[in-house]
Amino acid sequence: MKGTASHPPPLSAPSTGGATPGSAATSAPATPSLAVDPYALLDSYDAGRRASSGSVQLDPVAFLNQHYQTESALTHQLGSLREAVSQRMQTLDDRIATALQRQSETAAATRQN
Repeated sequence: MKGTASHPPPLSAPSTGGATPGSAATSAPATPSLAVDPYALLDSYDAGRRASSGSVQLDPVAFLNQHYQTESALTHQLGSLREAVSQRMQTLDDRIATALQRQSETAAATRQN
């Protein structure tokens, strides 16, 4: 569809019994489940970005400070946050590659017709 923006659902890790993706608002106080589950934290950040839709810039540093009250809490979770971001980036790269492949196949079929 040309000119139509779509927002894919949040990218989540397989269910681990933590908070549901996007269930916490970005202005809510930090909850232990978000601090433990980096995938839910990323989904919450994405939901906040979509909700603000350009009207207010969401500050990633302020968001992290909101969910990790101390530097040691954040540094303790950095490894899992890094892994969650890396997995999210790989998933997005895969989606982009798939979309480009489909677009290429569609273009070739359109030229034949």
